[in-house]
Amino acid sequence: MFDVVVARRLSMVFAVACLLAAVALVVRLTGTDARSLAAAGREADAVASRAAASVGSLLVFQDADGAVETVKDLVPGGRLVSVVVLNRAGLPAAVWQAPAAGETHVTRAVVTYEGKRVGALVLGVSLAPAREAADRERRGSLAAALVLAALGAGAATLSVLAPLRKRVKQASEERERLTVERDALAESVAESDVLLQRERKDRRFVEGTLSGRDLLERDRRAILEHIARGEPLRVILPEVAALVEHQRPRAICAISPLRQGVRALGSAGSAGPFGSPQEDIPLGSTTPPLARAVEEHRLVVTSDVPGDPLWSACRETFAPHGIKACWTVPIETGGGVVLGTLSVLLPEVRRPERADTALLSSAASLAAIAIEQRQLAEQLLFQARFDSLTSLPNRLSLEERLRSAVSRAAGSGTCVVLAYVDLDRFKQVNDTFGHAGGDELLREVAFRLSSALAEGDVLARMGGDEFCVLRVETPGAAGRAEELPKGLLEALKAPFDLRGDEVFVGASIGVSVFPDDARDVVSLQRHADAAMYAAKAMAGNGYRVFGPDVILGGGERLRLENDLRRAVTRGELEIVYQAQVDCDGTLVGAEALLRWNHPELGEVRPSRFIPVAEESGLIQPIGLWAFEEVCARIAAWRREGVGAVPVSVNLSPVQFSQADLAETLERLLGTHGVPGSFLRLEVTESLLVKDVASTMALLGRLKALGVGLAVDDFGTGYSSLSYLQLLPIDELKIDQAFLRDLGKPIDPAGRAAKLVQTMVTLGHDLGLVVVAEGVETPGQIEFLRQAGCDRLQGFGLSAPVSAAAFTGLLASARERAGARRAS
Repeated sequence: MFDVVVARRLSMVFAVACLLAAVALVVRLTGTDARSLAAAGREADAVASRAAASVGSLLVFQDADGAVETVKDLVPGGRLVSVVVLNRAGLPAAVWQAPAAGETHVTRAVVTYEGKRVGALVLGVSLAPAREAADRERRGSLAAALVLAALGAGAATLSVLAPLRKRVKQASEERERLTVERDALAESVAESDVLLQRERKDRRFVEGTLSGRDLLERDRRAILEHIARGEPLRVILPEVAALVEHQRPRAICAISPLRQGVRALGSAGSAGPFGSPQEDIPLGSTTPPLARAVEEHRLVVTSDVPGDPLWSACRETFAPHGIKACWTVPIETGGGVVLGTLSVLLPEVRRPERADTALLSSAASLAAIAIEQRQLAEQLLFQARFDSLTSLPNRLSLEERLRSAVSRAAGSGTCVVLAYVDLDRFKQVNDTFGHAGGDELLREVAFRLSSALAEGDVLARMGGDEFCVLRVETPGAAGRAEELPKGLLEALKAPFDLRGDEVFVGASIGVSVFPDDARDVVSLQRHADAAMYAAKAMAGNGYRVFGPDVILGGGERLRLENDLRRAVTRGELEIVYQAQVDCDGTLVGAEALLRWNHPELGEVRPSRFIPVAEESGLIQPIGLWAFEEVCARIAAWRREGVGAVPVSVNLSPVQFSQADLAETLERLLGTHGVPGSFLRLEVTESLLVKDVASTMALLGRLKALGVGLAVDDFGTGYSSLSYLQLLPIDELKIDQAFLRDLGKPIDPAGRAAKLVQTMVTLGHDLGLVVVAEGVETPGQIEFLRQAGCDRLQGFGLSAPVSAAAFTGLLASARERAGARRAS
């Protein structure tokens, strides 16, 4: 009797344990997905952290593509879906996307290098393995629950079927009870399965919605990457149209810029939903709905094209294409300037919903960014390669064409004629009529010289009053080399009408011919320059063709070099200072400028002797003397208590490449007891990006001294903007060419004004001080103040003055500041 009771009780305990275990397994099913996905997310975060630690050095040297490959090697099992490498400014530097897309976990990790943040990684890791593991665990748990339930039921049944006849009835009732419980459990499992299926369906719906948003974000990032790389509009605008069509599969998106000459269709070349080739759809900015959107600056909706009066004039044209609805939004800049239109065409009658208008607005903003970026890039490229005053090719553009012409001539046997043109007595025109009159004369000279050239000739402005003409001739051109300068002098023979006065301007022209006079580009330029100075030595308004007599009789460049070697010891060099003021007119700094007072030639222009100094290596001792003079002057101002201000000094490429530049400045500053904050070095932007690694090392040593760094002639270089956030720069100096383009009166809505405003905003957004040089008119001063420019410099504020005169300016500024404080 005792054994039977014990067995029955043990069977009951076992049955209850099985049932409890089954219920626990069923309860556990609800958390399977969350646990698996959470574990996969933590693993992805750990992978992102390891990847970020591995690519820090790659981002410092801008090897974003190498960083992507390193990350791909670190993620095991092909689980990586996407990699986005962000630079320090948070913009995409490299993007990689796996062909297949699915449920992903997005994680972000900050990339550091030597304790400094240099960028970030955004990884998309597939959750498919975690999802599959969760499904396997769910199926296993459900099967185990059923088995345990069955075991529990069986044990309970056996416990009530013990060989005790008096308990038969009780056993039968117990069996029925267990049957009911089992059915209830099965029903509960079935209900759980239904709920699970419903949950999966809801999750698929949510995932589908998220996938649409992910696709929108992916397309948007891809478009911004195209814009950042400076790709043409014919590549970017179809991508914008395709972005809209990815979100609205039954629609066709058409983009029509007003002035770029590029028409973009997302489904160009395919029949799409209309059954006809989309490139045949005659949609343009003059189509009435599109024209209305441009005129009224608003969204124009045509929900029923066949019945809308606005389409009456072009209904027959569009009828074969089956267009039933058209939504058009203008593409506008932040200032409200319309750049084009973006239209969505549909094969059914429908009005846009809120999500549709948001999509149109987002796509139009991307198109506006692309078009504005292209316009700005074209403007900057023009400034880099063409002279802003005359629109002629500048020195950089001419040298490229000259190298190309010489290279072709070397293989074809043709001749290259190079003529240097330097205007005579141009300084007198500037002194009499001012810089505005001089600029007007230069434009007229450029027009006359252009009219005297043959087809295929190239006229360029080298700077100041110097021009250059490039001509390619058939063999034997040396005998006809005099025809070119004669024609140029004849074009300048007639008087110029300058503000009602007749002005006569001659020119000194030097000619050199390849291959007769020179065998390479450098020699050809040097010989033409020597011939030009020889012509100027003959009282001007004439020409010389390079030859042995020029070398023997002229020697202008050699003479300049010899005299320049003795200029420092003779005291012929002088440092003058041009004031920099803030928007309130307060003196806040100065730029040190080098002048050469030759005992016979008078004042020699820097554009004439600085190239000689750089080529001969004299720029190093002259630069050392200039730094010595500036440091001594700053020390004297501090001793005299007149209020020293920071002084900017230009660095030539030769000086910038000196290995001991930082050590030399440290020694000079220490000798004179001048803090590094009183000295600023100005370097051109093209020089900064020549060798970024060595440049960063040098600038780091200079910054350690407290010396300020300024980018000179900003906007005229041929470089990437990425150095602004990569290098430790303090100031941007807007080149004076941009101020000349403002015109009179200044139009704040004009492209030139917007370009200057953009540069100021860009500098401020990067935490830099913005300085405008070449300020000459009250209109320019007022515009720059309104634009928020930090410092102004130019003849309109103060001409360069001697050290003694600038000391007086400092004393006056100190007295005014004291009077303001006293009041």
